[in-house]
Amino acid sequence: MRGFPTREEVERIRQYYPAGTRIVLDDMPEDPFPIAPGTVGDVIGVDDAGQIMVRWQNGRSLSLIPGVDSFHAAPELKTAVGRLGFKLKQCYEAFQKEWCAKPPEEIIAMADKIFAVQMAAEHLAQAVNAEQAEFLLQFQNPLDMVSDEWLSRTRDDFLLAAEDLSDMTGYLMDADDLEEMYPLEQDISM
Repeated sequence: MRGFPTREEVERIRQYYPAGTRIVLDDMPEDPFPIAPGTVGDVIGVDDAGQIMVRWQNGRSLSLIPGVDSFHAAPELKTAVGRLGFKLKQCYEAFQKEWCAKPPEEIIAMADKIFAVQMAAEHLAQAVNAEQAEFLLQFQNPLDMVSDEWLSRTRDDFLLAAEDLSDMTGYLMDADDLEEMYPLEQDISM
């Protein structure tokens, strides 16, 4: 292991890996109980020794040591819009599992919801700006929230354009009762 980094080096690490940065582990050679390669985690912060504190997707919290551990920031997840795209993919996969467990008659009855979820999953991340993405990231399932709003606006007409997703998100940002209808994320570090 190398010596302690200078204050300037620590500050550079903090600037490059701010809290919320998504990290992918490549290798952790010196830890007796390492995190598995390919595991994704979120940076919590950087301590004064220059170690990057990470909360991993497997529930563990274990710091990375630059120069010892091998890792990289997931480039598509450095921005709010990128993180939203990642979260939307996770939400969509959860919806798909839920749908697969339902009998065909229930799936048919919810075809409009399925369509709205699919359209929002496909277009939402490209339709919103950074501020709107940050807003949507506050919620456990922004896909559910936006698809419900889509349905309330379209009713029987599914011709809502993907560009309308940005306007819709702006409307949701101004709504007062969303926290009562949609659960917030428990730990938001933005």
